[in-house]
Amino acid sequence: FHTRRVREYFTAEWFADLLNKHTSSRRQIEALFFREQYDLKIIPPVLRPILPWLIIQDKKIADRVFEIAPELVFEGGVPSKLQLEDRCRILKQVCKQIAEESLSQSATDYAAIQRFATPDLTECVRELLKLYINNDDLTFLLFRMVWIGQMKNARSEVLEAAMSSTAEQ
Repeated sequence: FHTRRVREYFTAEWFADLLNKHTSSRRQIEALFFREQYDLKIIPPVLRPILPWLIIQDKKIADRVFEIAPELVFEGGVPSKLQLEDRCRILKQVCKQIAEESLSQSATDYAAIQRFATPDLTECVRELLKLYINNDDLTFLLFRMVWIGQMKNARSEVLEAAMSSTAEQ
């Protein structure tokens, strides 16, 4: 397959099949994706692109990814297929990391938001807009989510944040 994303998808399907058939040790498979180095839990960069596809199919893998690197969900796959509560939890974690400047905003590019934002996230986004009303980077990110996800019920929070005296142009 010539397309990288297609290869990543089929590789994730293969790993999910191995995990579901129980022919391989889950511990051995997870050891490929999750490692501990210098007392830090890490995801090896080589296998990182496979995980956004695999988390959709395997809850245990998803829980570990959400714990170690929730921003990974924005890097590929189809995050809109994840459960609403998982997507809301991820969005809150990523917003917190951006606010604390422990995460680059590159994880939140336009394509990633397009794959993530859906109307059912409206309440979560409304809550985050109220919480981060004074953070221009996050309000811009959340505004894009409202726009792309067509979250019509978030109008009042968007207007409040946009009309704030501390908001950028």
